[in-house]
Amino acid sequence: MIAQGSLSLAPGASPAPRLAMIPRGPAWQAVAGLQRGGRVIGLTKGQFSMLDLLAALLEQTGPASVSISTWTMGIRDTEGAALLLDQGRMTSLRLYVDRSFPGRQPAYCAAVQRAFGAAAIRMTRIHAKIATIVGGGWSIAVRSSMNLNRNPRFEQFDIDDDARIVGFFAAQFDEMSQEIPPGTAVADATIDAVYERIGRGVNPFDALDDTALLARGIPIDRPRDFGTWARARTLANRRDGRSPATPQGLASAVGVRTADVVAVFGGGGTPTLRQDIALALA
Repeated sequence: MIAQGSLSLAPGASPAPRLAMIPRGPAWQAVAGLQRGGRVIGLTKGQFSMLDLLAALLEQTGPASVSISTWTMGIRDTEGAALLLDQGRMTSLRLYVDRSFPGRQPAYCAAVQRAFGAAAIRMTRIHAKIATIVGGGWSIAVRSSMNLNRNPRFEQFDIDDDARIVGFFAAQFDEMSQEIPPGTAVADATIDAVYERIGRGVNPFDALDDTALLARGIPIDRPRDFGTWARARTLANRRDGRSPATPQGLASAVGVRTADVVAVFGGGGTPTLRQDIALALA
């Protein structure tokens, strides 16, 4: 299990972003200015989908492995993704869809499983539209309001060639692949159980360091006081029906043994573990 964590990006660490307002143009026009280590921030009127954007990026990167999370997808984009695989433009595909997909769109869901096979698919409670593309020396992360279907509405996207951002999302994708059974016929109870124990990240541009934790009244610099705070916060979660609500649940959330959490409650533990626990409970 990965711990909750954050990713800090130094200002000015990449070239100035390209701002792309693409009211009518195609996806390739939106990504044409992406440089190595660069960023594109764009708006469209929904004339292309997330998959169209990925296909345009694959023209630039060459063959690459792709991971996608989406709330839903349509037949057109299922067929399009399958074609990218058949052509070798995608060397592999991992797909993460919301657990409601089979109930909302049973025919589409069946088509997705036929196209990609159960092993490539995981269902969870997800609304994030994220994709990563890794290949040809590129490490591209895409975040967007777009699902894998076309919608004639204003849509937003951010694209970064940055291995740190890709790694941040890949850790979550890896964990979902390890913890969630494959395919589209997984019981909701199983999905919910994994969702509750899986590690979740935080905004990579808004890391909480010790100074920020202290400013929020968390005594991260005083081990005994921190243990008292962490124990009280865990009990409050139990009372309020939130997670993590037990030492075992907290240990699972941060990827350590229950004994390690108990040690922190007693005033022990390492500074790194105290910060991980603070982020899990904050």
